[in-house]
Order: sequence, then structure tokens, then C-alpha cells
Amino acid sequence: MQVVSARVTEPVGFHARPAAVAVTQAGRFKCSVELRYKDRTADMKSIIQIMKMGIPWDAQIEICCAGEDEKEAAEVIGRTMREKGLIE
Repeated sequence: MQVVSARVTEPVGFHARPAAVAVTQAGRFKCSVELRYKDRTADMKSIIQIMKMGIPWDAQIEICCAGEDEKEAAEVIGRTMREKGLIE
């Protein structure tokens, strides 16, 4: 399992735009990709699950990738979300 720990930097939190970016990136990989916030977990391939979490600005999150392409998934998803200014 590969884990990316990050802080949400998008002012509105992890809502529609960040969730859409996350789902698009996660969908590129075969491995499972989960988003963790506090004691909750969402499938990062489901925009509904992500948005239901209500993750605010400045929240600490983890992106967890497990499966055959987990390393590449964690690197690409983390990099893309940082480049778009959604996490740091």
C-alpha cells in the first residue's frame, strides 16, 4: 500500500472541482484508491462518496493506493493534485 498524506489547500475544501480531479485521476489506475479523512474512508473513484465526506479547507487527508499499480497511482495522483493547488 502506498499512502500520500496531504493538507487540503483549496479554499472551498475538497468539494466539486477537487473531487472531479480526484475521480478522474483515480480512474486511470487498476488499484483501489481510497481517500481518508479523520475516521472516514471513501472510494476515490466515486465523486458522490468524496463529496459526502465534507472535507474542509486545511484538513489533513490521506490518499491510499493498493494493488498492482499502487506506486504509480500514488505518485501521479499526488503530483497532479499538488500541481492544481488542491493539496500540499
